[in-house]
Amino acid sequence: GYGNGGYLTIPVRMVTRTSKRHNDWITLENPVRYLHGLNSLQSTKWRINRPIFELQTSMYHSGGGWLDVPMREPVQIPDRPDDVDDDEWKANQRALYQSNEEEAVKRLRWLSIEEMIDHLDDDFWLPHHIDFRGRAYPISGYLTHYSPDPIRALFEFSDEYVLDDPKWLYVHLANMAGIRLGSFETRASWTNANIDDVIESA
Repeated sequence: GYGNGGYLTIPVRMVTRTSKRHNDWITLENPVRYLHGLNSLQSTKWRINRPIFELQTSMYHSGGGWLDVPMREPVQIPDRPDDVDDDEWKANQRALYQSNEEEAVKRLRWLSIEEMIDHLDDDFWLPHHIDFRGRAYPISGYLTHYSPDPIRALFEFSDEYVLDDPKWLYVHLANMAGIRLGSFETRASWTNANIDDVIESA
């Protein structure tokens, strides 16, 4: 039912942040159709893009701090120079402290992801749940295709398919290039006209 699911040993609600009225409505609506939707998402088989993971791991352990890979060590707070006034010095200090705190969060996330990947099989699946609005999200908080770009770059579909019609891939490429106006055909045509540049930059 809506009160459990996701894992075999850890209780996780199928629907998060619900009220009694919402739970009653879900029961009346028949949660089976929601389960079918979640199971469709959860049946997607993933694997880690190992060359990208090895590249990012190498970047992190060599210092990090670029291409959104976290810094391995915090920035050292320098001594105050004699020619800097109080306001400027305090502003610089605050910025450095804030940057170090943000990097510490990224660092912990990255180390957690490294450990997760070390324990993964070649193929894996992502259990999902839905929120009170009906939007589906992976239950895992770190290693998901909803994560920031460096983490999403680690994901690839385990089952490979040949696209008979690349139209929707072309539309997506145009969207990522900022070409979001116009019809789908217009965006697909834009990608087709710039395909050489796309391939060169890939």
